[in-house]
Amino acid sequence: MRGPLRLVARRPRRTLAAVAGIGLLGLVGAVGTNALRTDASADGQRASVKAFTFPGSPGTRASAHLLGAATPLPTTATAAPRAAVAAYLGARTAGNDRAAYELLPTATRARYGSLAQWSFALTSLPRPTSFRLLGPPTATTGGVAVPVQVRQVPRLDAISGYVPARSNDTYLALRGAHGWLVEPDPIDSVAGLPADSGAGAAARAWVSARTACDQRASRALQYAGQLLGAPDLAAAPCTTKGTWRVGGTSRLVEGPSTRAFLAAFGSGVDNWSRLVEVVGPPGHFFLAVAPLGERWRVFGLLADANGS
Repeated sequence: MRGPLRLVARRPRRTLAAVAGIGLLGLVGAVGTNALRTDASADGQRASVKAFTFPGSPGTRASAHLLGAATPLPTTATAAPRAAVAAYLGARTAGNDRAAYELLPTATRARYGSLAQWSFALTSLPRPTSFRLLGPPTATTGGVAVPVQVRQVPRLDAISGYVPARSNDTYLALRGAHGWLVEPDPIDSVAGLPADSGAGAAARAWVSARTACDQRASRALQYAGQLLGAPDLAAAPCTTKGTWRVGGTSRLVEGPSTRAFLAAFGSGVDNWSRLVEVVGPPGHFFLAVAPLGERWRVFGLLADANGS
């Protein structure tokens, strides 16, 4: 998808290792805590993609009768690091949990205990919709780093946290006894974000809808969940007549008033979200907005931009 210059931020991920720690006891609440950064566009490298044959039967999912099963599965041999990563992501994209499981290193598979627990862990994580291999692999501690651009359906919720539409991920391939295998969690992930100008435009559209007391239109400009932070402020443009305008866009600062954001989505919310000031007759407040694909959506309100 073409568009304006993008900023990208290294983002915390909800990792498979964290999900595996929960086991089959309930919903997943563990969140990774990687550092974040801004960088150049993630589309800047040319893809180098070849056709690969993925192991296992495409599109199959582990069925309910496998729950609790611990039958060992044969390890699939692959000839090169890039081929192994392509096979793993191809299986994940196709929803073929068994094929992806067979490409895990032996020690990693042992942590899950069974195909059923692996399949359960995957239900709480975003499934790739497509991927492309980027530049050449590089040797790194313990194996070979393989860079990949991954696309997935963007989401913002308490289960998955923040899932961007596109990210540049780096996977670690390890040499096994019969070929190359893949650690399931990327060792690095850089999420693509749309330009900040879209945050202000989304806020103006939301304020316009609220000023007209059009709840349906304003909800269409929000994420799917309940507004967080200080949601009562959302009524002000409708109930208080006068001129309402949108001010500048800034980064969110984590503080006491942002605890609801952190509880819902995990750490790192200050990197992928933006605050947009809203000024009206009684004073001002701030809209917290997040990018879902190329569009920004309102997910919360704050009385104070400093998070205090």
